[in-house]
Amino acid sequence: MAEDGWARFSPDTTQDGQQITIGNRLDMMPGDAQIYQSDDNPWANVSNAPFRLFKHYVHEGGISTPLIAHWPKGIAPKIKGHAACHVADILPTILKASGCAYQTEVGGHTIHPMQGQSLMDVFRG
Repeated sequence: MAEDGWARFSPDTTQDGQQITIGNRLDMMPGDAQIYQSDDNPWANVSNAPFRLFKHYVHEGGISTPLIAHWPKGIAPKIKGHAACHVADILPTILKASGCAYQTEVGGHTIHPMQGQSLMDVFRG
């Protein structure tokens, strides 16, 4: 395994034994199984369009991610909603859509209270 920074968590070779090149190198194009690199800062900004900046920053590009949901019988067609949401809102949304209740205990053990809010009102316009 490579030992420098984040690269120490990636393998040195592919499953079939080919050497992997780690790091952002201008002389190599990304995308091949033998190349492990990320977008450099200018491209990180571009690939995060239309938001400004990227995941490194606590700015709209770092905290805003679009969500596309498709459910013809439960979501209004072609609705564009804009709402502050979090991944914690997914479970409450699934429970409300399915009509299921959140369990408060399993096998005599208390489960932490559910966090988040359902997104169904946003989905229905």
